[in-house]
Amino acid sequence: MKDNYSLCLLYLYYDDYGAFVTIDIMFERPGWWSKEGIMDKNICIYQLATEFLEQIKPLDVNLDNYFLGDSRNYSSLKDIYIQFIRSAQNYQSMPNVIKFEERKDLISSFLFDYDYNQIKNLSSEDLYVSLRDAFNVGGADNNFNSWHKWSKSVVDSARFISDFSDVNDFETFVKLFDYNVSTRMALPLLISQKISGIGFALACDLLKELGFTNYPKPDVHLIEVFSSLGLSENNAISTFEAIVRMSDCCKAEDPSATPYKIDKIFWLICSGRFYLEKPEISVGRYKKQFIEYVKRKLPEKEKYLVAEKRIDELGKIIEPYWDSEIRNVRKDAPKEIQDAYRELFDLWDDLTTV
Repeated sequence: MKDNYSLCLLYLYYDDYGAFVTIDIMFERPGWWSKEGIMDKNICIYQLATEFLEQIKPLDVNLDNYFLGDSRNYSSLKDIYIQFIRSAQNYQSMPNVIKFEERKDLISSFLFDYDYNQIKNLSSEDLYVSLRDAFNVGGADNNFNSWHKWSKSVVDSARFISDFSDVNDFETFVKLFDYNVSTRMALPLLISQKISGIGFALACDLLKELGFTNYPKPDVHLIEVFSSLGLSENNAISTFEAIVRMSDCCKAEDPSATPYKIDKIFWLICSGRFYLEKPEISVGRYKKQFIEYVKRKLPEKEKYLVAEKRIDELGKIIEPYWDSEIRNVRKDAPKEIQDAYRELFDLWDDLTTV
């Protein structure tokens, strides 16, 4: 017997007295259900998010370009190190202060051309003073100064990366954590403890940007959306778990639904920034509108959730008595089978009635 069932209505007609005559049922395993065979809330919201993004995106934008995420655009530990310190500045207003991409070549002169084996021996305080003087850094010399925080991250990142022999060694290390959501979550937690200035969300960001698609970045936008929709608590770790859970649920429907892709879908909705376009296109932020859209649409989606679950249960009951030639349950079917068949028909009729 197959594990799950969907109902395909092929024939439906009434006799001269208006009485129900027959419907045809097709038993099959539906690829778009979750692993338990039930379309759940995660899939409903994922579908609504993809629909909403399609509605707000500029006409000529190819969304697939934003969902790749696994290019692994690095060939050396130096490349990986550069991503670490790039992600270390991706906090609040720091990108506008550090301007790493704009000043990358200038900064390299203070960082031995990003040779982490030399950088690891630097004093973060001495590095901060050098950068402060070179870039006319204002503000107080304290732990809240963006350059001060970033200098610590630069040195700590060098010490962390220097523990690996090569790229393969680093990738093997990351894969050791990729057993389940709990072990996966342990890696960014470890990085956040080893590197000053890189918290859990930024550690997820650097892994995501290195091409490890099982790592979303639970930033403030995603935390607000997922918690507002009842998918997570209002914190980064719970949101990380919720994104991974959504990915697991949606893989049967969309094999490309990695945590990275889900991250991008929700981020594009919240930011409205289509940054791969030349020039970049901004359509405005749609976070609040999206939350309202889901809350309005979700009850209708969840109606199908409940109905599909019951159809699955009834399909299992009916199948042993199903006669494909007459497209009906056999005449010798017990009364409870006949009743199940009528309930199944009523459910289907309710689902298809506009």
